[in-house]
Amino acid sequence: MIQKCTDFRELVGKAGDLYIIHPYMLHASSANHSGRPRVMSNPPVVLKEPLRLDQNRSDLSLLEETTLRFLGTNFTPPPESVRASYWWEVA
Repeated sequence: MIQKCTDFRELVGKAGDLYIIHPYMLHASSANHSGRPRVMSNPPVVLKEPLRLDQNRSDLSLLEETTLRFLGTNFTPPPESVRASYWWEVA
């Protein structure tokens, strides 16, 4: 998969910065030369309801708004029947 990637970006944060990224985003670690521990957390997140990426809504969640911004203005959500197949229920 990495062989197909052509756009690479380096993210460098300051103390206290937070990055929200897709769980399947390819990434790599870097060496910690500071001698101070670095902490990273990947808590599991379960959505209350499926993402709704209809651009003309005024009640977008932060996740929906950010996702649409990065997808660009030409994004059209798939039909409801197709979207339903993306979800499963956690018992």
